[in-house]
Amino acid sequence: MSKPLAALRYRDYAIYAAARFFATLCWTMLDVAVGWQVYAITRNPLDLGLVGLAQFVPFVVLVLPAGQIADRADRRIVLLGAYFVSTAAVVVLPDPVGAVHVHGGHRPGHRPRQARL
Repeated sequence: MSKPLAALRYRDYAIYAAARFFATLCWTMLDVAVGWQVYAITRNPLDLGLVGLAQFVPFVVLVLPAGQIADRADRRIVLLGAYFVSTAAVVVLPDPVGAVHVHGGHRPGHRPRQARL
């Protein structure tokens, strides 16, 4: 009978598993932070649903093309490209004008920007 953690004896796999765990932890914290920020700005539960939809739809749309790219190109380059795009998206995520503080309140005299359609 094999032991459940026997794969972690291999150094490369242990590094991969730890990196994957921490990346998943970071993405989960980011999901919570985005939802929190959207709710702090809008106070509308529907907007939280739209955030979830905006996180889900690209997965559904891009899963097949991404699979084709991963099969035909060097997977390390594809992974680095995906992490680069994700990091670039996170860099532009913080509130550029500082309108929302940690406590969710707005600065006095500041009106949150509204999305224009």
